[in-house]
Amino acid sequence: MPTAIEPAAGSPEASATGATGATGATGATGATGATGATAEHLPGVATLDASGVAAQNSPDVAARNGPGATMQDSPDFGATLPAGSAAEAAGALRRAARRALGGNAARPTGRRQSVALTARMLRALVRNPAFLTITLVQAVVWLPLFGSLFRGVAKIPGFGVQDYIDYLTPGVATMSVLFSAGWAGLRFIVDMDTGVMERVLASPARRWAVVGSTLVYQAVLVAVQVVLVALLGLALGAHFRSGVAGLLVMIVIAVTLGTVVAALSDALALVVRRQEALIAAANFLVLPLTFLSSAMMPEHLLPGWIRVASHYNPANWAVTASRTALSADPDWSSVLWRFFGLVVLAGLAWAIAVHAFRGYQRSL
Repeated sequence: MPTAIEPAAGSPEASATGATGATGATGATGATGATGATAEHLPGVATLDASGVAAQNSPDVAARNGPGATMQDSPDFGATLPAGSAAEAAGALRRAARRALGGNAARPTGRRQSVALTARMLRALVRNPAFLTITLVQAVVWLPLFGSLFRGVAKIPGFGVQDYIDYLTPGVATMSVLFSAGWAGLRFIVDMDTGVMERVLASPARRWAVVGSTLVYQAVLVAVQVVLVALLGLALGAHFRSGVAGLLVMIVIAVTLGTVVAALSDALALVVRRQEALIAAANFLVLPLTFLSSAMMPEHLLPGWIRVASHYNPANWAVTASRTALSADPDWSSVLWRFFGLVVLAGLAWAIAVHAFRGYQRSL
């Protein structure tokens, strides 16, 4: 006996429904808002028997083959769904529902989807105060720790800075961004393990909006971290000689660098799909990026090969631009060029993450 392509309650396909929240609607049929609607109420939607063969009456069949015609009368009878039939059947139902409503009227814009997904992650962060505290406090601990440990290097001839805290504050802010954003992909892996990712894939959410929401969330987190580091730096005696403008530039640069690292972390998470692998890879990349920069030592005092490597290190671009912006007489053209380089990398990293997301979807 033929059975309708109707997602079971609680399944990932069923979670994609509900554009209007109608009671009793399942699958994409919920988009019509009809209580108790099923697949056969949608025009152009056929149903399948256990072997995947189309066998149920459809209004489109009657329209093409005359009143009283059944699916068996259709020249397409006997066609089967391709591989991945569960997800594709749900997609077919959603598309039919949108056609019934008139195009994409029931689908929110990508911006609204991104805002909703970002709000979900922020709520989850607030509900987990332990993780929030650790995430923010680690950035605050590093400044007094490294400031006390390396304070004596400011006395090296040619160092060029009297107060090491002035020099170190932009470096610690950048280091906090690298470690925080390097683990950003863990959210995707947790969603995979808990089944949330399946619900997202069954929803009409745009893939770039899904990736974009993680980057916006990370940007908020990075901005808060940098502000805390800056406030602590002021408390320890740092001087931001360009005032509020320099501090705002440092926050913008940190957010841009965080976008680059978080997008690559998301892409890596969609490939490795294991928390241990992502953490190991993030630590392997973040530590060299930190120490192959001028975060703790001026470039002219670095060994030759490290000095050459730092010129191609995005983390060093961020450190140098932030430090320049906070100086008494900033070279804004230098800041702008480094910021532009980070923006280009952020766009490329975002594209890589979206491509990895689509590859992950195709692999299911």
